[in-house]
Amino acid sequence: MGNVLVNYAPHSQGGSKQRFSDVQLADLESTVLVTSQFCKNRDEIGTPIWRSPEAQLGLQWGPPTDIWSFGTMVIIIHTGHVYFCEMNLSNHEFSKVISMIWGENFCIFKPKVPRGHDEYELDILAKYNIYFGPFPPSYGDLADEETLGVLSLIMNDVPPEKLRPFSLASQKEISKQDKEFILKLMKLDPRDRPTAKELIEDEWFNQI
Repeated sequence: MGNVLVNYAPHSQGGSKQRFSDVQLADLESTVLVTSQFCKNRDEIGTPIWRSPEAQLGLQWGPPTDIWSFGTMVIIIHTGHVYFCEMNLSNHEFSKVISMIWGENFCIFKPKVPRGHDEYELDILAKYNIYFGPFPPSYGDLADEETLGVLSLIMNDVPPEKLRPFSLASQKEISKQDKEFILKLMKLDPRDRPTAKELIEDEWFNQI
């Protein structure tokens, strides 16, 4: 999250529910056009835990991938840590954990195995399934038989009692507004995600 700079709004700011007074992107180093060869060739992009399912699977990626990555950032910044991190921390302690970017429980998609391990990216895909799955049948339009087979194995390998659907998170764990907004972003099929233009018009932005 070092690439997104924010100033928190003072609590005394007229009783407003606004969370941030300023937000600015600080790094656009890997930004490319959808017409670029990087995009057309489906080159590997980004850090795996921020990467969209389609990019993770080596499928065609584009603007919807940015929407997923934005959703991952929103989850980390705004959501209830009890639900995702299974931690019992004060807000101050949790803020310190967030600031330690690669610390334990940094991200719900962080694998149990170290980066470079053969199952690192498979573990991330499994976590997508745990929180936002299952992968929909519409993936048959996007992926070949081999990739669909991998997804089937991933979903079948997670027993029902291990699933933690984000949609079932309580208001104690995350506000209703945040949950509804995040659910719009974290669609496993990229075609189901809103565009950036649609997103910026969402009323959720009125409260941040």
